[in-house]
Amino acid sequence: MKFKITLLALMIASLGAHAQTDVTKYFLQNYGFDSDFNYPESSTANVAQEILEIPGWTQDFIMNYTITGVYEFGFKGTFNGGTVPEKGYDGEAGGGLALSTGWSENMAYYQTVTLPAGNYTIKVPTYNGKSVTGGTSLLAWSPGVGADVESTVKSYPAKQWTLDQISFTLKETTSGNIVIGYKAANNGSGNSANLVIDYVQILVSDMGVDKTELKTTIDEANGQYGDGSGNEADVLMAAITKAQAVYDNADVDMMTVLEENLALKEAITAYRKANLSEKNPQDCTSYIVNPSFEDGNKGWTNTNLAAQTNTSFSKKAGTTYMEKWVSSGSAGSASIIQTLKNLPVGKYKLTVAAQNL
Repeated sequence: MKFKITLLALMIASLGAHAQTDVTKYFLQNYGFDSDFNYPESSTANVAQEILEIPGWTQDFIMNYTITGVYEFGFKGTFNGGTVPEKGYDGEAGGGLALSTGWSENMAYYQTVTLPAGNYTIKVPTYNGKSVTGGTSLLAWSPGVGADVESTVKSYPAKQWTLDQISFTLKETTSGNIVIGYKAANNGSGNSANLVIDYVQILVSDMGVDKTELKTTIDEANGQYGDGSGNEADVLMAAITKAQAVYDNADVDMMTVLEENLALKEAITAYRKANLSEKNPQDCTSYIVNPSFEDGNKGWTNTNLAAQTNTSFSKKAGTTYMEKWVSSGSAGSASIIQTLKNLPVGKYKLTVAAQNL
């Protein structure tokens, strides 16, 4: 009996050593699609075609059809003929990333992350809101060096959830892209599934310790602190001191490092907000998608402007600018518009580089 008890204890310890922990919040933005809904639950719209920006995610396709957007669960309309489920994969409220396209097009989004060594699983619960099942998952871990790890999902059961997932092991800290999305079936979008992604989750076990990013954040915090004369400088210094103690601790685990790094980043953000002034403004250009038009008019509603890459416009940033050109006479009307969301309360100054050539 004693031998059996000991063996059972060893088995439990072994299982515990390999249990995976959710680390999504430390690496991804907008991983749950649970805010800033393009279509709320109460909407009855029948959306036919629109490609919307997905905050935190980089669009990796150029076609302009059929649908992307964030829809709240229980949405009462349709998107390209598909429906959104009443609840998420786990039976919870929130929202999901809706995707619909056709003609064998790839509709993919990604975020670039740097992951420490460990054994990883990425889970992406995906609902098919149509009776058609065609489509191939593009879920992948795509490292900067080495082979991609790709999903094996080749179709999506009608009106059901599919738990799409991949697993991989990293021997050292590695940068790469976490990719989500799908490749449509042949012919028009009517032959392909209409998908709703509930969330993207990163799970890990046996995670190696890497304090590189924590050191970078500590250095940034010390730079912000300066001579200590700013508002709430004592609060920031307390956060720096705590983070430094974690950095100096040779026996600390990676979960503690990740949590302290996140806490210090939040302290830096709070300190910056506490010290904003006309002489010390915060650059909020990141709220604008494609601010210098390097991706053409992506993110903008464009009327009568065209992308140009010549050197005639001396005020341009990067290689591209938008222009309205005529050989002679009046240039007529033109505009380019983008709606910004979630700007903090404050006084803003908007500058635009423009020139009449």
